Order: sequence, then C-alpha cells, then structure tokens
Amino acid sequence: MQKKIEMKAKTEIHFLPLEKNKDGLYPVPTMRCGVLPFYIDKNNQIIWGCIESNRVGPITITPPAGIQDIIIIKDEQCFNLEVGKPFPDLKIDFLSTFIGKLFRDQIYQDIIACLIENKFNLYVETPLETALHETQDEHGVDLRNEGKDRHLLNTLLELPLQNLSGKQGATTQYTCIAFLKNGDDVVLNYTNKIEEKIRRNLGRSFYEKGCWGTLGSFKTTLALEQIKFNSTSEQTHYTSQQMDLITGTLSANQDAIEFLESIELLIRSDLEKLKLAKILIGEGLINQDFAQKIATNYPNSHGSIMELNAPLKEDSVSLMLATHGVFNLNTQLQKECPQKNQDTDFGFKPGFLIGKSF
Repeated sequence: MQKKIEMKAKTEIHFLPLEKNKDGLYPVPTMRCGVLPFYIDKNNQIIWGCIESNRVGPITITPPAGIQDIIIIKDEQCFNLEVGKPFPDLKIDFLSTFIGKLFRDQIYQDIIACLIENKFNLYVETPLETALHETQDEHGVDLRNEGKDRHLLNTLLELPLQNLSGKQGATTQYTCIAFLKNGDDVVLNYTNKIEEKIRRNLGRSFYEKGCWGTLGSFKTTLALEQIKFNSTSEQTHYTSQQMDLITGTLSANQDAIEFLESIELLIRSDLEKLKLAKILIGEGLINQDFAQKIATNYPNSHGSIMELNAPLKEDSVSLMLATHGVFNLNTQLQKECPQKNQDTDFGFKPGFLIGKSF
C-alpha cells in the first residue's frame, strides 16, 4: 500500500539519492532490512519478536524485515513506492500507463527514468529507516524516534550485513537487535493480505501477524510444519511450482531460526557472565569496579573464557554504552551503515546486555 510521508525538516530526512550505476541502470533495492526485538521475562527466558505467516501455505516464523522503498519527491508531493508491487495510481498523468504493472525489471527502469525526466527527485530509504518502519508495520513494535514503544528500548545493536541465498530476490539482510525492557505494552499487528509480489503465488490470501515466543517454540512450529508438508496427502494440494516455492520458504525459515539461535547463544553467554559477577560481589570476592571490568570485556568468537586482566577493547558495545548511556537512536540515524568486522558469529559482540551496576 502506498504511504505518504510526513515531511520533516531537511536535516531530519535520511534518504540516499537514487543514481545510475556504472552500467547505466538505476539500482533496484534488494536488501532486506529489519529490527529483531527481544526481551527477557521473569523466568529468564529470552522472548523474541517475530512474524508468523501462512504466505505460501505452511506456517512460518521469521524476523521482521522488508525491502527499502523508493521515495519520490517534487514540491509538496511525496510518496513511497514498494519494489515488486503493482504500481499505484499516484494521480500523475504521465504515469497513468504504468498503473497496475509490477514495479520491477524494465518497468522499474522506465518509471524511474520517466520521473526524473519530469523533474522529480528520487531517493532510497536508508537501511535503518526501512528496518524501523517495516518492523512496526509487520510486528507492531514502534521504535522510531517518536514511536509509541520508544520508551521500551534499552539498546539497539546493528549487525554486519548477512548474505542470503537470493531465492526470493533478496541477496543481503540488514538487521538490528533491539533489547527491550518488556513487551507488555506492544500492540501486535494482524493483517490479512493478498499476494502481489511472488509471481508463483499471485492472488493468494494469507495472514501476517506479529508474535512473541521463545526459540524453542519457533523450532517446534517449524518442525511440525515440515512434517505436515512432507506427508503425501498434504502435497497433493499443491502444484509443482507451489511445491518448489514452499520448499524454498521452509529452507529459508530454517536459516532464519539458526541465525536466531546463534544470537541467543551469545546473549545467554552474557547472562551467565552477569550471574557470575553478581555471585562474586555477593561473596565479597571482587568489588564493583572489577565486576564492571569483567562485564565489559567479551569472549572471542568461540565463546571461550576471557582473561580477567585483559585490557578493555575500544570497540566493545558495552564500553560504548557505559560511556554514552542508553543507545542514541537519533545519532544512529545519521550514521552510514558500514560492515563491521565479523570477529564473532554473525558479527554479534556479546556484552551489550551489561548495565552500569549489578
């Protein structure tokens, strides 16, 4: 659905100019961007915010994410265009011949060229802008600057770009991990949709809803859906093209669950480190300052025990938080998104859970 943008002061707009590449074509956004929220409940369970959907048939659980939008601006006119969807009626005469055509491939190039010829300015959303609004649209949690759930945010951690298989068009994924105080006040979204993007699935009715759950519950759902799909009786309901689509989707879902599991293992390492520090303080074996030094250092990519007398690492997420306090989303919005050094699994650095005191 087309979305009008509420115009802000120029210094607050975070779009990237859309310009031709070396081949003389306008780049097509293919990167999936999302915020992966989580909180820790009273039982010390890690509760993840994901998206449940039956888009291709079986139920899948995936992190929220979407492709960057194209922004077109001229004078007071400003619209978002979603790549891959039917081109909307923007009430602009010279674009009338494109209405209803999929905004992709050569049609994409023709529309962009036509807009530029008519003096429109074209931009691509920054990855973080996309991640924030796609997560709000799909899941429900709104962590934008003035979002209704912004007060729940403890820290936001940007991961290095992840490579994807590209089976569904996307080739890379940009993910931020959002550590929340809780999920009690978050209003989860539920949306009924008609497929407009996946050609082998066009016209299919499906639902998409935000959900909270543990890694274990998500694994169970995926396993049950895989068993159900593998049964001969279930497969008779699908064409060969649908079978291929479902197989690819379930495989991608498995990759997403493994990605989630890798992050959870590192978070649990942080929790164990916190627990140890609290015990040592309680027994009077170490003081507060030394406990903070333990907390701020982090293990290497294999999670081995760190040297307690090792110097603090300058790029430690915990050190940044200790220096600057709660993560400043306004500052992050003005940063570019270079790929971080991947010195841990998925580039995730343990240590960001650590607070200033125990």
